[in-house]
Amino acid sequence: MRAARLARSTDVVSYEVRKSAIDVIAENAWWLAALLVLVGCLYTVAEESRTRWLPFLFIYLVALLCRTAVCERVVLFRGLGVQLESTNCLAARSRMFLEENDIESVLINEVRRAWVVLACFGLAPDSVSSLALVDGRVARP
Repeated sequence: MRAARLARSTDVVSYEVRKSAIDVIAENAWWLAALLVLVGCLYTVAEESRTRWLPFLFIYLVALLCRTAVCERVVLFRGLGVQLESTNCLAARSRMFLEENDIESVLINEVRRAWVVLACFGLAPDSVSSLALVDGRVARP
């Protein structure tokens, strides 16, 4: 697996991870083993029924390749959000953009939830219990 940081400008930074063929095989080892067992079972069956299962084996292999990402990229846009891009073995790309406001609201909700859980057990530290929300942002009073 090869990772790289690609700085485009001061406001846009991109990180990219590419997987080698060995990484793809290691990620899908159980699925490939199941495919080999299935092929082995089919060879023990009569010859005329072997050819009926070949299209299903091909579909299984294509589905396996479609779910495996070989290149993943995260692009950070200052003040806008994050773009997540993934490319699978068959060169199909999927992109998702998360706005900064969405990320911020998720973090605030998770901090609130963690504080409630800690407070229930009496483990909330003073630094966490002193957090206050001002205009939807976490701030110290």
